[in-house]
Amino acid sequence: MNRNYNYVLAPKVFCGCSHSRAVIEGDHYVCPSQDGVKKIRRGVLDPIILECAIEFLTLENIAKIAKIVSQEYAKEKQGRLSLASFEARLQTCMREKEKLMARIEDGNVSESELARALELKKEEIQLQALIEQEKKESIVLSESMVMDRLKEVQENVRTDPKYAWSLIDLLIDSITLYEDSALIRFNTGETQKVNTFD
Repeated sequence: MNRNYNYVLAPKVFCGCSHSRAVIEGDHYVCPSQDGVKKIRRGVLDPIILECAIEFLTLENIAKIAKIVSQEYAKEKQGRLSLASFEARLQTCMREKEKLMARIEDGNVSESELARALELKKEEIQLQALIEQEKKESIVLSESMVMDRLKEVQENVRTDPKYAWSLIDLLIDSITLYEDSALIRFNTGETQKVNTFD
């Protein structure tokens, strides 16, 4: 595997004896506890984990992951104020400011109204920036888009390291090392036990 990508896996590796994150010493994953499991070479563990991730990426799991990702994305978007609400507030702000500007032109305005006109101008600028940002971020992430991307990863994972590490980053939540095995926990909740004889 290309060493430029190996730190994607490192934060996901834990020791089964202490549940502490394993550390990298040279070319090994090592438990930070003195009572820890034997150290395991990265050259042994990394390909095992990658192969498990590749095997996990079946058409059934691609569909499952795509559904989870698109639902989470939709939830995140619902939690934010919408573009429509920013635009509605901007229109209200501009109408109020126009009324105050007419009063200012007539010379019939108080100091508090002048201060309010300045506040409205600042809010208008902020809202315009928020609207532009929201427009940039308003990409729809559908299940079919996620499925297409996962299929692309599946097709290229064995020939391009960036796809391999993208797959591990997407699928693997954690790897817990034991004396001669590892327990892989996928982000979908499933687990898989594998032998890690070095």
